[in-house]
Amino acid sequence: MFKEHRLLLFLAASLLLAVALGRGIFYVLARSLARGKREGILSSLGTFVGGLFHVFAADLGLASTRLPPRGMTVRLELLYSGALWQDDRNRWY
Repeated sequence: MFKEHRLLLFLAASLLLAVALGRGIFYVLARSLARGKREGILSSLGTFVGGLFHVFAADLGLASTRLPPRGMTVRLELLYSGALWQDDRNRWY
């Protein structure tokens, strides 16, 4: 049935993940510093909702369906980096 030590291990691991700095934290920090408190709160809410979506997808067993086919990852990364380069180029020129 229910094991108390497993709950404590789960809570400890959850706490470690919650306080670990990741990309989401830096994203929210950058948006907050650049555009203010309101933008930081909206960014936090956006990352929360996005994470919640992935939790529900994993719970339904859909997490493995969103993996791209082999070789597609590199193509997507190149496409995305090209879009970022073009956006940066348009911003400064």
